[in-house]
Amino acid sequence: ATLRAQIVDMKSEFERASLTNKQSWEKENEIIHEKYQSMKKRAGKGEKRREQILTLAKKQKSQFQKEISALKDSVICANAKEKQYEMEKDSLRKHHELEVTKLQRQIDSFKLKASEFESLLYGHGVGAESSVPMPDPFSSLMMGVQQQQHELAEINKNLDDFQEKQADLEKVV
Repeated sequence: ATLRAQIVDMKSEFERASLTNKQSWEKENEIIHEKYQSMKKRAGKGEKRREQILTLAKKQKSQFQKEISALKDSVICANAKEKQYEMEKDSLRKHHELEVTKLQRQIDSFKLKASEFESLLYGHGVGAESSVPMPDPFSSLMMGVQQQQHELAEINKNLDDFQEKQADLEKVV
């Protein structure tokens, strides 16, 4: 009977140890399961956060690409405007040079006409120092001289106007 009692004692001790081990194992399993669920929950939150960050990064990248594209377009537009302004500047410069040349020719022509007129007026002895006797209708001759002096004054006025225009054009360039 002692052997039997020992076997029963061993069996009950084994069952108690087994029950204690089972309870301990269940507790550990529960703790591990809770830790697993907690980590899984944290990993899910981390994954959501990562997705949000990726979405935000994609939006920012898209926005930056749009801004870069707009800046490139602005630079291209600015370069085109610069070329256009250069072409206009060259055109204005050429036009100015032609205008100056034209005005200079007109000034030279007026100077030539003025000197011809003065030589006609004073070179043939019309006036007090004349060696040619004055005709009887002196008054008609004086009116002709006055008209010629008036025309000479007009030519000088036109000459002054053209010189002012030339000076203004040179200021512009």
